[in-house]
Amino acid sequence: DRGAPIMVAAQTLKLHPGTMTGHTVDIEMRDTEEIIDDETLAELGNPTVKNPAFDVTPPRYVDAIVTERGQFPPESIVILMRELFGEGTTEPWAEP
Repeated sequence: DRGAPIMVAAQTLKLHPGTMTGHTVDIEMRDTEEIIDDETLAELGNPTVKNPAFDVTPPRYVDAIVTERGQFPPESIVILMRELFGEGTTEPWAEP
């Protein structure tokens, strides 16, 4: 129902099983002023604004992952991970 394909660009280094899920990654919170100025924030009643440097997107929302090795549908990325990191690689998005 999105109406537009969602594509993710990532180096294969980001596919390492130890970091791919985001379970072990600290997401840097950037300065609020990067997205809204103080005056506008005050006009809106000073709502809480979060500005993560990046997010972790579950594969069900992604149409393709583009790496330096090519473009892959999310469901086949495990095959690439096994090529890169060995046969022990399982479903990387499973909860730990």
